[in-house]
Amino acid sequence: MTAELYQNIVIAFSVVWTIGLVLLLIMVFSLYRKTSAVQTSITGTINEIKKAVAETKEVIKPMMQIVAILDAVRSGIDVVSKISGIKKGGKEDE
Repeated sequence: MTAELYQNIVIAFSVVWTIGLVLLLIMVFSLYRKTSAVQTSITGTINEIKKAVAETKEVIKPMMQIVAILDAVRSGIDVVSKISGIKKGGKEDE
């Protein structure tokens, strides 16, 4: 094998390597463009979900306060029932 053959082999590998690298860069750039559009869409959806959750919190907050008050009233009635000796169902202990 002569030096010219090695030189031709190196040049051929360099050309193939360069073409492959260019193709890879083109595919990566194309994938980036597609995924950036999807990312923008997902970001918009996430922002809409955040708004919906914030609105839902504003609705649920008063409901939770009402539930807490009703639970406290029920607990108070249970305590009074135990003290007075009334069982559930309205009958007194004998």
